[in-house]
Amino acid sequence: MTSSQPERRQPRDAIEICRPITLQLLSDAGEALSPWLPADILDVSVGGLCLLISEDPALELRQGMPLRLDVTSQPSFGQAQISGQLRWCLRSGLVVTLGLVFNEPLPALPELES
Repeated sequence: MTSSQPERRQPRDAIEICRPITLQLLSDAGEALSPWLPADILDVSVGGLCLLISEDPALELRQGMPLRLDVTSQPSFGQAQISGQLRWCLRSGLVVTLGLVFNEPLPALPELES
């Protein structure tokens, strides 16, 4: 899936360097479709994230796909896992940039650790 980026509802803070998190793609029934994938945070808001992952040609990405984030490496999220949906993605060479929306907005913008 390649699509243009939709208009954002919340402003995003760009991130320079921080600890990576992991991402798992899910079926509509909530079953894991992928292993846990390392992901670098590019920007964050209370409503979602922009992530960078390594390209995996076997990944079939589609808008609205459910996903699960393991954010234990970033304690300021205040929880171990966050559920969300894929809003858009862009493939470029060996990397994929993903735009994600959280199912429930965060109460506050997390302060990410490097």
